[in-house]
Amino acid sequence: MMQLLSIVKLTIKEIIQGRIFSLSIILGIFFSLISIAASEISYGNKPKIYFDIGLGFLFFSIMILSTFFGSSSFSKGNDEGSLYIILPKLKNRSYYLIGKIIGYFSVIFLEFVFLSAFILAIYKYVGGVIDYGILLCLLFILLSSLLIFMISLTFSHFASHFLAFFLSVAVYLIGYGLPNTLEIASVNKMSLFSEVLKICTFVFPNFFVLDIKEAYLYRGDFDIKFILQAILNTFIYSTILILLNLKIFKRKNF
Repeated sequence: MMQLLSIVKLTIKEIIQGRIFSLSIILGIFFSLISIAASEISYGNKPKIYFDIGLGFLFFSIMILSTFFGSSSFSKGNDEGSLYIILPKLKNRSYYLIGKIIGYFSVIFLEFVFLSAFILAIYKYVGGVIDYGILLCLLFILLSSLLIFMISLTFSHFASHFLAFFLSVAVYLIGYGLPNTLEIASVNKMSLFSEVLKICTFVFPNFFVLDIKEAYLYRGDFDIKFILQAILNTFIYSTILILLNLKIFKRKNF
């Protein structure tokens, strides 16, 4: 356990000292300030407009950061020399990957909490009311970042940093668009295409159901069964990806 904690601490320290962490925080704050300006010059409910734009920028910032971390952290930390030194000292080589995953996602979580608190503070200042729906929207953004991080980390085992990043973005776009595409195919009675899409839904994560911001803004309530099912599905998919990454890591020769 101490070895695992050491890797987590070293990973967090390495990330915080890097430029990407500081730059992402600055960009997140900058985007939040832009959201204020946009809400001020817009007509309608200004708190709602700020919330819509602010959460959009938060989502963009956290997802880009998570994708970058997942696609680059393993390849960057996977230097042959450093692994030859570290791995023999570990009781279980899985500690290395688990520690990296926990460390990187801890930093993502810390940045998420900081930017969310900043956005909520301004939202409250401009007259918005913080309720459970807003907190659920934030939770689902965090779940999306966990998924995309694990997806990009998986691709990093096989591809370069650049390719892993764009493959992860492609998976996100496919996963987000599948539900609507499947619905259109079903309405137009494209049975064969619908069957293919149904198979794809078991492969690609459903990012569309994790985007609940619009539902909150225009309906204002959520089905508790839907919330629990979305959280459970995300947990199961993330667990599968973690186990897959551990399996791949154990079989790799360093």
